[in-house]
Amino acid sequence: GTDRGPDMLHDVIEQMRGSAAAYSERGPIALGYRLGHVQGDARIFRAILYNKSAVVLHMLRRLIGDEAFFAGLRRYYRDWRYAKAGTDDLRAAFVAETPMRLGRFFQRWIRETALPRLRVTSQIDAAGRSAVGPVEDDGAPPAADRSPAARIGAFTTEPELPKSKARRLDRGSQYAVVAVRQLLADASYALEGREERTGILLGTGSAGVGPLTEFERQMAVESPDAASPFLFPNTVANAPASQAAIEVGIKGPNVTITQKDPAALNALFYARMLLADGRADALIVGAADEWNLVYHRAYERVHATRTGRRPGFVLGEGAGVVLVEDEAAARSRGARIDARVAGIASRGEAVSPQKRRAHPAILAAAVRDALDQAGLAPSDIGLVHLSRNGSPATDAAEDAALADVFGARLPRAMAVKESLGENPAIGAIQLSLAAAELRENPGVGAILIDAFGAGGNVLAAVLTAP
Repeated sequence: GTDRGPDMLHDVIEQMRGSAAAYSERGPIALGYRLGHVQGDARIFRAILYNKSAVVLHMLRRLIGDEAFFAGLRRYYRDWRYAKAGTDDLRAAFVAETPMRLGRFFQRWIRETALPRLRVTSQIDAAGRSAVGPVEDDGAPPAADRSPAARIGAFTTEPELPKSKARRLDRGSQYAVVAVRQLLADASYALEGREERTGILLGTGSAGVGPLTEFERQMAVESPDAASPFLFPNTVANAPASQAAIEVGIKGPNVTITQKDPAALNALFYARMLLADGRADALIVGAADEWNLVYHRAYERVHATRTGRRPGFVLGEGAGVVLVEDEAAARSRGARIDARVAGIASRGEAVSPQKRRAHPAILAAAVRDALDQAGLAPSDIGLVHLSRNGSPATDAAEDAALADVFGARLPRAMAVKESLGENPAIGAIQLSLAAAELRENPGVGAILIDAFGAGGNVLAAVLTAP
């Protein structure tokens, strides 16, 4: 017969949820049996102590996963049978089985009565290609001073990474692991026997900020002893590259570049040197970033991001990776080659990292260096992936530099950061898009990608069809 268990569970939970929502304001779960006596209404006792408690436990199970949930219940029973235990003891039993501290969860759902109100908004352009949308929360500034963000909505790591593993990783590492697994499958690249000769180089501007801000909050608001040791390994910027390498078995070079906007191109620049030096046969190159409200508000307050009153960039998140191989090694394994890194150049000047300023001549020189390496003329470029992100000074410098190099005959250009936001991950996505374009449309000509970095670092890369 048909297994109706999941449907029946859903129906029961829905009924309990409706009852709990109707009476939630009458008192918290933490009052226990006193609810019925305080209010003089047995319906309140049943709705909150039984129904809401059941729904909250179901939510907790979905949050931390079956393995940790049932292990926590067993621990709680083992430690407290035949003894008096409270809410903090229950929380401690679950915390012992998961890296999550669960303090906010227990405070919100067990000790408080108000139900959170969820408001979902989105904003897309006429063609439906923009991920930029408003950011609204209890601490938001006035509407005219709020910055939007380009955030990933519904996201699951499955099938690339089971939820039981994913819950131990920060968001940036989850993005990286999923992207790397998808890349290896798409490239038909088998790691077995190649582990030592395969490496990973990821750029980032925000990896680890979720665990870092939560770890610091626990240190400051609760106590140093309360800070979860499970959070700490993911507070560092190299977590995505390290976690991805561990997950798939990469044992070669492992590098993380934290240089904001151009970090993905810098990873590609470094990868080419490693391949030229014979340090590896194949390198996974890209970037991973996560959006975080604390960082978002910080950028907002220093007037770096766009609002209704001023121009600026929009923070984005995600991950993008490409597989960069020595050409002989790639051909020997019969690889599908999508693009060739024909030239990549880096130029720099001393500029304050706190100011987004750039000189057109520096970028123009980097573009010409990359073209010279590729043996190409400006007229051979068929597409430019722009660094343009909404920052007036660097956008104007890029326009002037490209006009200097190409004159009046500018190639077709794409400004994906206007739709996906800014962070190194978006630069990595530009790399992926360029490779895909050359695979699908090799007649496009060469593709130029450029990027400005805070502190005066400028990069330009030229990709061609194989």
